Amino acid sequence: MEKRASSTIFYFLYISNMKKLLFVLVVSSLLLVGCKKKGCTDPSATNYDSSAEKDDGSCVFIYNSGNGVMDIDGNLYETVIIGDQEWMAENLKTTRYSNGDAIPLKVDSINWINFSDAYCVYDNNYENINNYGNLYNGFSVSDSRGVCPTGWHVPTDSEFTTLSNYLGGENIAGGKLKSICYWVNPVSISDNSHNGNNQSGFNGFPGGGRVYNTSFYGFGNTGYWWTSSVNLLNNIINRQLRGESESIYSGSADKRLGLSVRCIKD
Repeated sequence: MEKRASSTIFYFLYISNMKKLLFVLVVSSLLLVGCKKKGCTDPSATNYDSSAEKDDGSCVFIYNSGNGVMDIDGNLYETVIIGDQEWMAENLKTTRYSNGDAIPLKVDSINWINFSDAYCVYDNNYENINNYGNLYNGFSVSDSRGVCPTGWHVPTDSEFTTLSNYLGGENIAGGKLKSICYWVNPVSISDNSHNGNNQSGFNGFPGGGRVYNTSFYGFGNTGYWWTSSVNLLNNIINRQLRGESESIYSGSADKRLGLSVRCIKD
């Protein structure tokens, strides 16, 4: 009887201690969850907190989402409203002008260097279209038939200036325009320090370009976008984002170059 009583007491003590241990474990887990630092966990927000472990819904963004737009080929593009402007948040992919006429696809070097409208895909690799869009030469961009969807146009240089000014000026706007991925350090491709924070929602990708001797260049480290403005030499002004910099740059290019296009709403 004494042995049975001792066993019973031991059993109840064991059960009681296990319940206490389980209670302690549950409380500890709840405390650990509750102790996680809250804040904005979206890198594209202006108040992003890299030390936050749980998003608290406090993220603040420079931009608002637009209604999107479709080109004549049926490609759908996300758009963003930055200040008083609405921009495509993706590079143009169309193969036709807004009136339905085809933009000539020129792959080989002999045809590319001709003084006529053309588009191509970087390195003639069609897997690049989805993220980076097409590269258009200056003849197609300046064609009166229009590469952008109806109600949209290739931005002027001053419209890019308005954009960069809204984002704090040319010296810092580049980092806010660059996407948070795909920007690589040409010395070490595992180094992601060249990515932007995309606080603008512009989502600028490093799509590179094509020169008039047919070489492709800059993929992964530079993004080039045509404007509709020309300089005194009648070269078209372009805007550039570079992997190693937080700035946005201005340059000019011969119309035989192939660069990306971002359209802006009329």
